[in-house]
Amino acid sequence: RVGPRSAGAHPGPACYGRGGTEATVTDADVVLGTIDPGAMLGGEVSVDADAASLAIQRIGDRLGLDVFEAAMGILTIAEEVMAGAVRTVTVEQGADPSTANLVAFGGAGGLHASAVARRLGMRSVIVPRHAGVFSAVGLLLAPPRADLARAVHATGDVSSVAFAAEGLAADAREALVSSGHEPTSVSWMVDARYIGQAHEIGVPWRPGDDWDVVIEGFEERHHRRNGFVRSGDPVEIVTVRCAATGEPPLRDLGGFEPAPSTGSGSRRVRTSRGNDEVATIQPRDGMAVGDVLTGPAVIEESEATTYVDVGERAAVLDDGSIEVTW
Repeated sequence: RVGPRSAGAHPGPACYGRGGTEATVTDADVVLGTIDPGAMLGGEVSVDADAASLAIQRIGDRLGLDVFEAAMGILTIAEEVMAGAVRTVTVEQGADPSTANLVAFGGAGGLHASAVARRLGMRSVIVPRHAGVFSAVGLLLAPPRADLARAVHATGDVSSVAFAAEGLAADAREALVSSGHEPTSVSWMVDARYIGQAHEIGVPWRPGDDWDVVIEGFEERHHRRNGFVRSGDPVEIVTVRCAATGEPPLRDLGGFEPAPSTGSGSRRVRTSRGNDEVATIQPRDGMAVGDVLTGPAVIEESEATTYVDVGERAAVLDDGSIEVTW
């Protein structure tokens, strides 16, 4: 295991200078140079590179490794655990990760994503704009929504469904208004199943749709999910669902324009080959569409860092995302 706790914990990594003494992945990144040993994290936390080295060296002393070997070992374990998590939601579910790209977000996602993707034979890594605050951006782009449901029982007739749908729509609109949002659309779903089944399938429904529309939608989705239908067998509706949505705080992120170039720098990093090499240090906001950076390189931004290893290249796509390939 690698620990003791995440970078968001208190006291957190030794390099935060908040009293932590046990080695963390963040400390290993500092030792290896992929996180700037002289950085101000979030503009507030000064990195204590000496504390990170001491914490990592304690691990190394117990294992007969120097500080760099110990740091590389920590990353090897952490990245293998991450790869195992991806395997769980791909290979173990029958999906082939080699046909996919890995999207990296979070402040440190870009530091380890290519190592994880390469373990899984994936095609590339995509680091979107604003990766370090990706979840917050997603929240701002997501429309506010109120979801309500009501149990019904309908077989062969939609009158009870229509009655429940009307009441749900009024309640969903009211719920959205009470949270400070103006409803702009309302949609409905019904949960349907063959009588005797234990699992339902959601079918889109609109006021005015008759029973035949429900059956057609249900059987199409049943065949898609299960590979067969039981035409002629009775179907029942057991739940009506309603969603009222409003306008999101942000409609889009706008066009991508690089900031005036602040130039690139360099520092020594320990690459996956185990060598101490000079890496290009590139501010992300100074990279324009079409720019290509070859590893070893570190792309830095205010809330995230991306590491480009030896043999990898990072290219800026049309929307400002960075694609790392190998």
